[in-house]
Amino acid sequence: MLKYILIFLAIFNSTCYANDVVDKLNSANSHIQTIQADIHVTTMRDRGQVSADGTLVYDKQRSCIRVLTKGGPLNKVVTDMGQNNQYCWFWSRRVDGVFYYWDVKDSERVKLPGDINPKWMMDTLNTHLLDENDGRVVIQGGNLFFLTSVGGQTRVIGIDQRRPAMLSHRSYDVNNNVVAESVVEDFIPTSFGGYLPKRTRIKIKSEKLTILWSLDKVRCNEHVPDGCFLMPNYTDKRKL
Repeated sequence: MLKYILIFLAIFNSTCYANDVVDKLNSANSHIQTIQADIHVTTMRDRGQVSADGTLVYDKQRSCIRVLTKGGPLNKVVTDMGQNNQYCWFWSRRVDGVFYYWDVKDSERVKLPGDINPKWMMDTLNTHLLDENDGRVVIQGGNLFFLTSVGGQTRVIGIDQRRPAMLSHRSYDVNNNVVAESVVEDFIPTSFGGYLPKRTRIKIKSEKLTILWSLDKVRCNEHVPDGCFLMPNYTDKRKL
């Protein structure tokens, strides 16, 4: 009888500890409403790698984001990706030069090459709250994970218990194969007691693509003008 009581207490204490970590993480993240930062992006494939610098602007409450990078001798736009309250869009000079856009309500339906999209970028900033009504906390091998579902795919979020902070995101298809993953390699402490990713490595399995992005000169909760999230008007555009 004593054995089963001890097992029950161990499970109960582990559950309480896990919930406490998630509560602390959510408390810190609840203070972060906007982010503005410089961003350095390196894209790596089998044939080599390219880099570009730009800006990232994010408004959590409005679910808006804009990532704009430039590069080359003429400092031209390389990538333009964003989301406002009506549209999502993606344009890359190095892909096919076509400006793709779609309604926000269709975000789960639209699949871009490599599954890189504004929603994924917002998730990898790790400022959202973990709602136990949408998932569950799991302790495995002493590690803490949050399991949920995003766009029909299983999402496993690894949690760094020491800080606490979200450490990784992994998306799995119906056959439990990893579709995409992101891992934070370095953190930036905030004045709210939380942490933001300073350097993140993203891997897209189907495209054999690795993206390494780093944030610098990060400012939180400063006013972000509405104009930052206006969808650009490219000539060659296609609605998905």
